[in-house]
Amino acid sequence: MPHIPPERPVVPPVGVGSAREELPSTAPESALPETRERRCPSCQSEQIVYAGRIMGVGGMVKVERRCEECGTAFLFVRERLH
Repeated sequence: MPHIPPERPVVPPVGVGSAREELPSTAPESALPETRERRCPSCQSEQIVYAGRIMGVGGMVKVERRCEECGTAFLFVRERLH
């Protein structure tokens, strides 16, 4: 009798359907809190992830991030490199 391998579960690509899936921002840029710290401005957690947008505004670089602990979306702000 030929060997039949067991069925394997279908695994979605990285980031698809996972807890860390990046959600599109629903808030306009001006409504998001801004911080220069690499932690959540709401709960102070350092468990933050990239949330999809990088913007250059007035010589500053603003990166949308999201806290994995409380779900707060915010902008991490830094001066652009010269």
